[in-house]
Amino acid sequence: MRFFILLFQFFLIILTVISIGVLWLHTRSFPSIEQVYLDIQQSPSAAAAAVTSSTSYNHHQPLLATFKNVTLTNNITLNVLEGGEQNPKLVILLHGFPETALLTWGSMIDDFVTDGYHVIAPDMRGYNTSSKPATEASYDIKILAQDIQLLVRQYAKKKTAYIVSHDWGSLVSWKIAELYPDMVEKLVVSVPHPEIMFTQAKHFPKQFLKSWYILYFQLRGIVEHNLARNNYSVLFHLLEFNELAKRGLISKAQADQYVDAWSKPGAMKSMLSYYRRLLTNTLVDTSGPFKKITVPTLIVHGSKDLAIEQKAQELSFDLALDDSIKSKSRFKVFNSSHWLTKEVPQEFFNEVKAFLDDSKSPAEIEERRRQQRQRLEAIRRERDLEFQKSQQEEQRKQAEQETRDQQERINQAQEQQKKMQKEHAKKQAEEQQRVQLASEEQRRRDAEAEKREFQSTTLKQVVENEQEIERIRQKEHESKEQREQRSEQVQKNMGPNE
Repeated sequence: MRFFILLFQFFLIILTVISIGVLWLHTRSFPSIEQVYLDIQQSPSAAAAAVTSSTSYNHHQPLLATFKNVTLTNNITLNVLEGGEQNPKLVILLHGFPETALLTWGSMIDDFVTDGYHVIAPDMRGYNTSSKPATEASYDIKILAQDIQLLVRQYAKKKTAYIVSHDWGSLVSWKIAELYPDMVEKLVVSVPHPEIMFTQAKHFPKQFLKSWYILYFQLRGIVEHNLARNNYSVLFHLLEFNELAKRGLISKAQADQYVDAWSKPGAMKSMLSYYRRLLTNTLVDTSGPFKKITVPTLIVHGSKDLAIEQKAQELSFDLALDDSIKSKSRFKVFNSSHWLTKEVPQEFFNEVKAFLDDSKSPAEIEERRRQQRQRLEAIRRERDLEFQKSQQEEQRKQAEQETRDQQERINQAQEQQKKMQKEHAKKQAEEQQRVQLASEEQRRRDAEAEKREFQSTTLKQVVENEQEIERIRQKEHESKEQREQRSEQVQKNMGPNE
């Protein structure tokens, strides 16, 4: 075991370094989620696939279940989808990373309910709107298993339940079956037993390479930032959800729900804490040999799964299950990728139901499924009719609103036209008044100029007249002096002669 730990730590260092370089270089080229769906709309083949998928088994929103907030005695609140409360058999549906109960199990919940099951599908702690404890220790796999034990015993008040799971939900389910075997009727898992993954790694060395993301997720802070880039398009592409979208298996509305769940405060850190706590427990585990599972188990696997080696699944069946229940257990391989509930939902459900109801003959199961489909189709037709009526009513209201809006726009345009005409007339009047005032001002200035010119001419004439008068006076004065001089001269001349 010590050698294995050292070997694992070596791989941890090497693969983490590689992961950083590969991811930071590769993720730069990822288009946004919005661009993915714009490209789909422009691609005839992808658009046709989306239409085909929308009419297939993969109905997203269940008709027979509602969301509820369930607070457990450990002060954890789980957001759960619940339906069929009147049914005696309880089935717990556990989702994985990085999904939600609705996005994983929405297409199957109605079928479980109509088949007589009380269904509870929780958003696991740390996901979506469920509680998100801050410490990584809060995501210890034993604590996660306890959440489900409380959900069954405390909330549903049932002694036993069927556990159906996918991805991380399966890791928790293995632990539930180990810790609470008397509570589990049957178990359905899609990933290898964690002990087999780590203790038997020499039998499937490729799993180390396939599990590179677990090592990458240990880079606290860096991963949260990187996966959230471009509005979580990096995570969307790493999960290959873009390829599922092109096949019509993830709608734009579902993609928006993913982004909404991932962007909840603390959600990304909480989801990654599952992996971080798991690796911590693995490296320091000193609990000794694990307990074999004594619950009938169905292990399902996608032959195109890029994250899980089929050999690891097979060894889980061989080594993790107790010999006493192997005859009641099954191993099933689907022609699918990791995302079984999206790619082969009908086949997955059929296999699960056949496993849960193995006491019934195939004919009985098929007949019951036929009746279920008829009931569901009737419900869906009724809901579709209601939806169509609501859509028609909404369209009528929208048309009325558009008419009102159009009339309002016309009225506003007319008012604007009148306002512009008034402003134009006002400007014309102001311009005319300005011209008139300018003309009057010019006339006043001309009059003042003429007055000043007249005054100047008059003043000049007065000055000239005064000058002329002065000249005349001078001449008269000179003449008088001359006469007086001549008179004196005459007198002088007359004097001696006498």
